[in-house]
Amino acid sequence: MPIAYPKRHRQHFQAIKNDLLSYGLAIVSAPQNVASLRGYSYDENALFRHDANPYRKWGKLKPSKTPPSLTISRFPEGSTRAKVDALVEQIIQDGIDITAYEPDWFRLACAFANEFGGKGRGYFHAISQFMIAMIM
Repeated sequence: MPIAYPKRHRQHFQAIKNDLLSYGLAIVSAPQNVASLRGYSYDENALFRHDANPYRKWGKLKPSKTPPSLTISRFPEGSTRAKVDALVEQIIQDGIDITAYEPDWFRLACAFANEFGGKGRGYFHAISQFMIAMIM
C-alpha cells in the first residue's frame, strides 16, 4: 500500500491498523519498522493496483512509556525560558511531532544548545520523543 509520507511510516501503520479494525480485520502490530519483511498469501490471480492513490491518514503515536525527564520551572512571564516551557508543555500534552523534517530537528537541537547550553538537552529530548526514526 503506497503511503503519502514515508517518514510517518509508523503513524500511517497505526491509522491503517485502526481502519482495518473498523472492518473487523486485525493485523499483527509488530514489527512496524519500514524495513520489516511483510508477506501475503500466494494468489496467481492477485490484483495489484500500481496506480493506487497514496494513503494519507496517520494515527497519533503514543508517547514513550518512560518520557524524558524535564522539570518545567516557572520563570518570569515573558522570559524566553517561560515561553519555551509553555511551548514544550503543549507539545508533550498534545503528542505533536515537530521534528518530522530532519533539518528542523537539527536546528532545534542547535537552538536549545545556543540558548540554554547543556540545560537545553532536556527540552530537546522532550520534543524528540514523538519523532519518527530518521532511517525511514
